[in-house]
Amino acid sequence: MTGGKMYTLEDDKETTSSLRKRELLASSQTQGAAGPSKGETGDAQRLSLSAQVTNTFKKITTPTKAPTGGKGAALAALTMACIGVFFTAMDQTVVVTALPPIVNDLNIGVTKLDHAAWIISAYLLGFVIAMPLMGRVSDIYGRRRIFILCLGIFGAGSILCGLAPVFGQMSDLGFLNAINVDTSSPGLIWLIAARFIQAVGGGAVVPVAMAIASDFYGPQRRGLALGVIGAVTEAGGVIGPLYGALIVQQFGWQYIFYFNVPIVIGLIIAAWRLIPGGTHTREGIDWIGAALLGLALTCLSLGLAQQGTDLGPTPTNAPAPQNNPIS
Repeated sequence: MTGGKMYTLEDDKETTSSLRKRELLASSQTQGAAGPSKGETGDAQRLSLSAQVTNTFKKITTPTKAPTGGKGAALAALTMACIGVFFTAMDQTVVVTALPPIVNDLNIGVTKLDHAAWIISAYLLGFVIAMPLMGRVSDIYGRRRIFILCLGIFGAGSILCGLAPVFGQMSDLGFLNAINVDTSSPGLIWLIAARFIQAVGGGAVVPVAMAIASDFYGPQRRGLALGVIGAVTEAGGVIGPLYGALIVQQFGWQYIFYFNVPIVIGLIIAAWRLIPGGTHTREGIDWIGAALLGLALTCLSLGLAQQGTDLGPTPTNAPAPQNNPIS
């Protein structure tokens, strides 16, 4: 008892707790002034490295969180993606039924009908090259930016395809004879080049559209969304010849490509409103690997699609084809 007051067991516990707090505070201040020890520095470095590895692994394995907006926004984004892949896939086969008027308008001779196959093969080539690369590019630069860029390339290529006869009449491509390219039909060369440009944009739309669907749909619904996009892609290739025949009959073969332009404009507006802007990450792209992959796919596609055909000059004494696939 001190000063008429008796200490109890609770008072003793409070005193002990206060002393421990003071000791811990003094110890932390002393360690802060002296600096961290070597053991503590090593532990901190290991923890920092472990955190970096964990964060990198999460970026690779964790799907992007779905943007806010609910089911309505997700359905609208999926519809936009499906329309984009439908028309880009349809342009692979849309020219099949338009080849006869194209051959007539571009003045392709009977002995050079095999050159017209490049109108289809050029699109296939650009499509195959762009598909494996642009999904990764959209991860780095953002979905909306890359999707709009791909649509713009596809639309510009479509305009160039429609204007190919005009460019063929205005230009002299005789310099291509130096690399053994037949320049008897300049419009055909312009059309082939435009089809390749169009295909680079169209082929890039497919992986970016699938990435957009993955962003808007969670793991439980993502498989369904990707399946819908895959089905729409196949449907575009099947419907292409019928759509091309109808357009050629009513308007002319150039409008097969011109009608892509308003669709592209509508998709760009929809993408700007529906897809979040995203941010540009500092992760790099393996450009050497991408170039090697593109070269390998180019060689493979040309070997499979153009066996026995080329753009070189046809001998003057060559017989006309016995089975004309176009007539």
